[in-house]
Amino acid sequence: MKAAVVREPFGLDNLKIENLPFPTGSDENALVKIDLVGVNPVDLNVVLKKVLYGIAPIPHIPGAEAIGTVLEDSNSFRKGDKVVIFPRFFDGTCNMCSKGREYLCEKGSLLGVGVNGAFCEAISLPETNLVRYPDSISRELAATLSVGALTPYHALKRVNAAPGSRLLVYGGSGNTGLLALQLGEMMGLEVSAVSSKPWVSRFLNGKLFAAEDEVTGMYDVILNSLGSVHFKSSLSHLAPGGSVVTFGTLTGRSSELDLGSLYTRENSVVGATGGSRSELLEMLKMLEYRKMEAPVEATYPLERIREALEHFQKRSSGRILVSVPQ
Repeated sequence: MKAAVVREPFGLDNLKIENLPFPTGSDENALVKIDLVGVNPVDLNVVLKKVLYGIAPIPHIPGAEAIGTVLEDSNSFRKGDKVVIFPRFFDGTCNMCSKGREYLCEKGSLLGVGVNGAFCEAISLPETNLVRYPDSISRELAATLSVGALTPYHALKRVNAAPGSRLLVYGGSGNTGLLALQLGEMMGLEVSAVSSKPWVSRFLNGKLFAAEDEVTGMYDVILNSLGSVHFKSSLSHLAPGGSVVTFGTLTGRSSELDLGSLYTRENSVVGATGGSRSELLEMLKMLEYRKMEAPVEATYPLERIREALEHFQKRSSGRILVSVPQ
């Protein structure tokens, strides 16, 4: 099969299409033909060897977010089933797994980081890593659920965001930001955003701020996945008892905290990573009744994966996807 493989010393110049043995399925592992892959920061960072996790194996196939079609019958899936790939691998036996937090499995890994990923024609996966999606959900939206949508949904769940709460999202036009806006509205929140893109306003029931220094008001929940830039200042927009959630380090890993303000106002700084399989199923159920948009700026064939990753770094109006030929 064809696969995008990155080899030492990493970098885009060392990401190439190679021919590899076709995978095989089993009773417990379903064989899945990859249909569409969503490009995410983690994919670029794997290729550049800048991730926070260990990469394995090396040489490596990136690709953390994908949908596909089951090629053979297995225990629980049938040939032709359309599936979203849940990207967290877990053993189901550790302390975290027993609490329903399999995304923190002590022996776990992430698709396209700790195990080979989805920038390939086919993959063999445990059935627990597959979730069927209905025909009512487009391929383009399905391909953005397991990372782009699940990450902010899990972040909102981490702080028990309640209907009526005021939400401020930094980076409202990004992979996770745009979906965070829509999920917040679905959950009954008053949603505002910080983004330089005017078109983001159509996804808001609150305010759009073009820059950090224009933000007004106080917020119960702030999602800031940008990293160091604006993190300290974003805390000044928290209402008493409010929480800021972080799940990215795009602009750096360090920031200052005013501990006095933090404890006297009972604010919280919360980390969130990925999400659970049950949360992915919850989102799919929500989408049976509510519509979500995942604008696509460009779709590239697998053979042009390097162009897709280069475009991803300068995208402006939507997602970058990679299609795998039928």
